[in-house]
Amino acid sequence: MVKFTHRRKPHYKKCMYVGVSIFCCLIVLFLYKTIVHNQEMKQVSQQTAKNISVAYNKDRIKNVIKTDNKTRSDVERLSWKDFISFQGSKEEMNIASNSVGIIEIPSIALSLPVIEGTNNSNLKVGATTFREYQSLTDGNYVLLGHNMGQSGVLFSDVPKLKKGDKIYIYQKTDKGQKKITYSVKSIEEVNKNQTTVLENTDIRKLTLITCSTERTTSKRIIVTANPI
Repeated sequence: MVKFTHRRKPHYKKCMYVGVSIFCCLIVLFLYKTIVHNQEMKQVSQQTAKNISVAYNKDRIKNVIKTDNKTRSDVERLSWKDFISFQGSKEEMNIASNSVGIIEIPSIALSLPVIEGTNNSNLKVGATTFREYQSLTDGNYVLLGHNMGQSGVLFSDVPKLKKGDKIYIYQKTDKGQKKITYSVKSIEEVNKNQTTVLENTDIRKLTLITCSTERTTSKRIIVTANPI
């Protein structure tokens, strides 16, 4: 005698409810992350504006602690979490107040303090000089900055520069701000071991250096500009 086994019907409704619930959770998580990111970007924008305001101020803020201007070889990759946690800190404002000038690039809406000396803290605030006591009046003026992969943050938009774009450096002097204008001559990607771009030269020029991507990489974007 043949026996027939009864098969349970799949619970389509239950599966559908679970699927919809998971989908809704993913949507909520996405919206939450978007809101948090937008708030962080607003915070960065506001803090950068404050840093620029401080850097433009000819008179140094009282009780400012002189920062370590020496370029260090142990510069670490900056995470977004560490960058955000640094925003608005006393150390950040102190570094901005010690700036030696401002760099502005209208084509990519960049405006940052120029900080003397490359180290982990200075790179969280703006563009940093490679050599201590670099001069804008002669030689190769090298500035470094982090590519955070976020438009409008530090040197993230530098790879978008094009030949002929204008770069303005406002240098602090006893009489106020001295403006020097540069025009982008070349943009190239090189290996990080190609250190010749850092060397001083007899010819006046400006060199901007950043990573090619926000991730750990051995490639660097080198922007060279001539004074005009």
